[in-house]
Amino acid sequence: MIMVDAMGFSQITHQNTPFLSNLSEKAIFGRITPLLSFRGIEPTLFSGQHAEIHGIWTDFQYSPAHSEFQWTKNPLMTGIQDIFLDKIKNLTLRKILTAPICHLTKKIYGFSQFPRTTLIPWDELHKFAFAMPKRIDQEGALGRVKTLFDVFRVNKISYEIVNFPNVHGDSDTMKAVMKILGSNTRRDFYFIRFFNLDGVQHRTGTRSRQTRECLRKTDAQVKYIMQGFEKMLKNPSFIVFSDHGMTNVTQALPVQPILKALRKKHGSKFDSFLDSILWRFFVRDTRVIGEIAEELSNLKGGHVLNGDELQEYHLNFSPEMRDRNGNLIFLADKGTLLTPNYYQGKNFIKGMHGYPVKNSELDPFFLCQDGQNTSTKNEEHREFIDFVPTILKLMNLQNELKLPGKPFN
Repeated sequence: MIMVDAMGFSQITHQNTPFLSNLSEKAIFGRITPLLSFRGIEPTLFSGQHAEIHGIWTDFQYSPAHSEFQWTKNPLMTGIQDIFLDKIKNLTLRKILTAPICHLTKKIYGFSQFPRTTLIPWDELHKFAFAMPKRIDQEGALGRVKTLFDVFRVNKISYEIVNFPNVHGDSDTMKAVMKILGSNTRRDFYFIRFFNLDGVQHRTGTRSRQTRECLRKTDAQVKYIMQGFEKMLKNPSFIVFSDHGMTNVTQALPVQPILKALRKKHGSKFDSFLDSILWRFFVRDTRVIGEIAEELSNLKGGHVLNGDELQEYHLNFSPEMRDRNGNLIFLADKGTLLTPNYYQGKNFIKGMHGYPVKNSELDPFFLCQDGQNTSTKNEEHREFIDFVPTILKLMNLQNELKLPGKPFN
């Protein structure tokens, strides 16, 4: 199973990706419906359930009473940010300087992973918690919701994962894969992830020379891996896919003036979190929710999600999880970036993803090639919840989970 981060369905062409393009004509191939999600894509992929069931949606959840960052709640942290950190303009340097907070918190609590370093104001950190502190393959990673790896453990299925935090880029991925191919140890299941295309498109956009070069290089690396596994294993099955596509950023929506006006009117009745294209609100006084929603409705460049959209995007959380993930959600329009936010700061990046727009460059792709019975079929749209049923079928494993998805083949 190979995941190429940020390779869109529309980027699978003879010019950009000759190997994958050729393979698409010999396998089950199609679009995946893009998820309005960030951290939640992986849990959905490996549980076969949507975020409203497993509860993971973004990197951080609202949890003032139980935040792992409670230790940062002191005047010294705020003073360091006000006097020193806010004066640093270089985004990479700022992230390097804030990384120790995440590393130390991870160590204190014995977490196996932590989210990407963000630019959450230090006087706000203590209000938020890691949404998913365990790796997806660990037991209890999604609480009571079972994952594919739980099925593997019950059935004594061996697996190996080449993914963050053990690798951090495509060169690391290739080194790990070459080690696997050169080893005498065989696993029943492999998950391998490529990273670089995501960062390249964030920096340079979807149509840049750098993006085209990265597409061709990644395509060649996928070819090398698949051919290597075909030599190592007997009739292996492959699933190659992406977690999302990418679109060019065309405008910024400044949020500071809006936040200042909301604070002036509503004071401390709410907190909020800025996830690049999402502005999540945690409103303590339910009477204020409608007032904030009304004020946000006048903004050009996005809108507040209504009940029908929450249902459509599988974000119809329970009341408890709604309080943690946001009881009022503003979504930026396709191509619009909220600035400053807690990931890019004030930087205006050229590419972004996460917008739930079908039939566009944002659509992920999938290829499924059964080593036993190769079939060819084009699919209009499939879902990330279809991956677990597909893998269980390919591996002839009994499905004891109540899954809403269906196999590709």
